Amino acid sequence: MAQMHQFAAKSVQSSRLRQRKYELVRKFGLPENLVGGSLSQTHRRCGRPNCHCAEGRGHPLWSITFSRHGKRRVERVPREWVEDLERAALSTQAYLDAIREVMEINLELLAQTRVQERGKKVRRRAKNAQVRAKNDQLMAARIDPLDM
Repeated sequence: MAQMHQFAAKSVQSSRLRQRKYELVRKFGLPENLVGGSLSQTHRRCGRPNCHCAEGRGHPLWSITFSRHGKRRVERVPREWVEDLERAALSTQAYLDAIREVMEINLELLAQTRVQERGKKVRRRAKNAQVRAKNDQLMAARIDPLDM
């Protein structure tokens, strides 16, 4: 997927952010259009007394809420960006769900492997005990050549 035009801001700071983004995308093989946060629609009245919104719900307004460096931010989203951001947010959620599922599966496999390893140790100890017992019996039954 090509970069969304919503990420095409032009400035030195934007350039640095994009460089860091692509460094992480390449290093970890991430999809480049991941979008976190919560996209939501609200309604707001514009304040003009003769506008249709004065009587109704108000004008629709889209925004995305997210955290960066521990600070909560809300950014207004133009209506024409909503469809692309919704698609990106849904694919991001699916990607994160897949990552969580892989982590859960790995932990479950780890737990199952641990149980199996513990079972192998128990079986190995039992087998070693049998071998020792058999060796002890053979040693007891063995005739010392000096006794003859």
